[in-house]
Amino acid sequence: MANPRKSKLRKIERKRRKEKEKRRAEKTPPLAYTGTKYRKAKYVRLLLVTETAIHEADVVADRKLTDDVVWAALVDLIDLLRKGPLPSLDNLAAESPETFSIQDFLVYNIVDCWKLYFEDSPPVGRDVLVGILRSTLGSIEVWGTNRPGSRGYLDYLEGFLHKLGVSTRRIDPSSLVSSPANSRLFAPSFDRGDK
Repeated sequence: MANPRKSKLRKIERKRRKEKEKRRAEKTPPLAYTGTKYRKAKYVRLLLVTETAIHEADVVADRKLTDDVVWAALVDLIDLLRKGPLPSLDNLAAESPETFSIQDFLVYNIVDCWKLYFEDSPPVGRDVLVGILRSTLGSIEVWGTNRPGSRGYLDYLEGFLHKLGVSTRRIDPSSLVSSPANSRLFAPSFDRGDK
């Protein structure tokens, strides 16, 4: 005769297994990418341009960005890229200043930096741009924390870029000479240690 307790345990175990399989089937793949494909030499400059753009936006925001804002901006940009070609800067900037948030500015700045990068570099597909952004989300998962207002990734990024010799500073817009080359709000510089 079968043990009723074992039978009940098997029934519960089957139910749990079915629920687990159902949850697994419903789950979407994680947005963050933790592999190394987009950290190889072929894409490292593009990744650096992307992360420098994030740091520039943080400097413009007086270091008030949070990892959550960066995450949301990157997810927005991934969604834009998946819908079609790289968004036009004119379309991104068309919003009124009252509704143009720091998150919107971050998306705008990444796209602006990419446009400058692609003036001298061969273009890549949208899938590569999405991969770069997903790799950056992976970095946020690694260096950020699960508390509101976390700046773990942004602090790590600033230190990492500093070690590479990248420094970003705010400049007074009135000191800019009006020309297309000076249309940016900030001036990233590369300090190679030659003094």
